[in-house]
Amino acid sequence: MDSAASGPNGPRKALFQKQRGVTSKHSQTVRKSGYEKNDLISAKVKIQFENKLTMNLQALDKRLEQLRQVAEKLKEDAWLYPDIETKLGI
Repeated sequence: MDSAASGPNGPRKALFQKQRGVTSKHSQTVRKSGYEKNDLISAKVKIQFENKLTMNLQALDKRLEQLRQVAEKLKEDAWLYPDIETKLGI
């Protein structure tokens, strides 16, 4: 007996007896898996878009907060600087 056809406990059983053709059931499964793949890709793109949007929004919020702090500091320090209209003679 061939060693490839037998295992330690005896001969192996063949997994497939004969080759089957593609049935309509298999075709439907393949089509469904194609749709599912497209759905997964679409969902991935949506999640990536939402993630980038969230990151940009957070960056803009942070920048807006920094600008508010600068504006407050300028209001507090405004008395240190002379009025520009008087310098220009307007």
